[in-house]
Amino acid sequence: MKKLFTLVFCFMLMHGLIAQPGKLDLNFNPGDLGFGHGDGADNWIGAMVELPDGKILIGGAFTTYNGVARNRIARINPDGSLDHTFDPGNGFDGYFSQTAVFAMEMLENGKILVAGYFSQYNNQAANNLVRLHPDGSLDTEFDAGAGTDQRIQAIALQPDGKILIGGIFTSYDGHSAGRMARIHPDGSFDDSFSTSFNSAVLAILSQADGKIMVGGRFLYAADTDNHRLARLMPDGSIDLSFNANFSNQSIYWWFEEPSVSNIYQTEDDKYLVAGRMHITLWDTIYSLMRFHHDGSLDEDFNMAYMQPKISNLYSYVWALRPLQDGRLIIGGDFLSYDGVPSNGLAIINEDGTIHASFNKDFSGCFYALVYQESEKIVAAGDIKHYDNTFTSQNIIRINSDSSLDLTFNPGTAANSHVYSSAVQNDDKIIIAGSFHQYDGVLRKGIARLYPDGSLDQTFDPGNGLNTTMEIIYTVALQNDGKVLAGGQFIGFDDYPAKHLVRLN
Repeated sequence: MKKLFTLVFCFMLMHGLIAQPGKLDLNFNPGDLGFGHGDGADNWIGAMVELPDGKILIGGAFTTYNGVARNRIARINPDGSLDHTFDPGNGFDGYFSQTAVFAMEMLENGKILVAGYFSQYNNQAANNLVRLHPDGSLDTEFDAGAGTDQRIQAIALQPDGKILIGGIFTSYDGHSAGRMARIHPDGSFDDSFSTSFNSAVLAILSQADGKIMVGGRFLYAADTDNHRLARLMPDGSIDLSFNANFSNQSIYWWFEEPSVSNIYQTEDDKYLVAGRMHITLWDTIYSLMRFHHDGSLDEDFNMAYMQPKISNLYSYVWALRPLQDGRLIIGGDFLSYDGVPSNGLAIINEDGTIHASFNKDFSGCFYALVYQESEKIVAAGDIKHYDNTFTSQNIIRINSDSSLDLTFNPGTAANSHVYSSAVQNDDKIIIAGSFHQYDGVLRKGIARLYPDGSLDQTFDPGNGLNTTMEIIYTVALQNDGKVLAGGQFIGFDDYPAKHLVRLN
């Protein structure tokens, strides 16, 4: 079974793309007047989850969507309009402009796990992780206690219902937790799992055999040399049979350490790893690699150089999405793939060669991707314009011929960043981040959207996050439909909630 876990940034997928991939779908959000007009999301979107009904949850740092208050999370209808039935109230808050949603997961019951950097959800205390009901209200049956002491950037669900979280935190509800922890479905700490990392955990993959792949910026996992990529046993101890052997050097003159932000397990038990990595000191920085099950580099996979943008010294793949035919869609911050112009978005064959590129005039970075059955791609992130003919705020939909879909209408969307999103079984979308409004409706940090991008007002998180400094970084859905949200906050909807809440 294929499993994919993306951290907080990048997006969009696509199947069977032909003709001129990368053109904007002008039917997606035709009412969006463009950047600076207050429509779309008013800040970046870092996470998205497509729901079974075609709606999409988005999360990030935005506070409005289409001029309506949606504080870091929102749900949009299939046409991009705000789903007003998803109402997060005041959404997420707590850490001013740093408040954001980084990750979301939808549970089988339709509830939503939301994680990030926040201390409140709808004025109730919630420290970086919450669970929401499908309507956006806080699920108070999920109790994270004191939550985490710092932001949560990754969520993964295990088959037994337990929840894995990763980030830069060092404690969970008073228990020592070195950047990673496992919690029970009710939010309580699972002390049967013990591990620690010396730096940020950005990606988690829960395997069917109970083992866990972990990626991030760390050099040590459970006191063992494991640079940026490690595999854990079910109890959290290191699986010594896996060794990716990344360089142990941090190239500070590149201004940021190498890191792993996405891990995907293929059907033949290989691992696709995305981020910014190098195998040996001073080696070329690569953004996409494939490894064998034992951690050795798969030399049959083309490791392509990605040209960074002029303003950057490095490229980065933030989003990785598999297609049913084995190809991949990648999104991020790069100008070309293997010498082929590809402005932030590309389709990659199974062997790592490029299949199609999206060489459109584009300003920003793709952080999250959703591939729809219509073969369209919903792309979110920090987006200002696409193809030099249409401007949008942080979320667009692209047709299979690479044109802009104007039927997708996010309106004014979220007014700040969306860091995380999750799609429910009914296709509604939970979004979370640092926003305070969605389509002009108050949604502080979290909101739910219809598949067309409009606000679902039946999901109401109340006052959401307490302050504009709080952020939801990640959300996840539980089987019962409740929503977990984690981030940087100390309250949610006027209730104390330190970094983690659960919503109905």
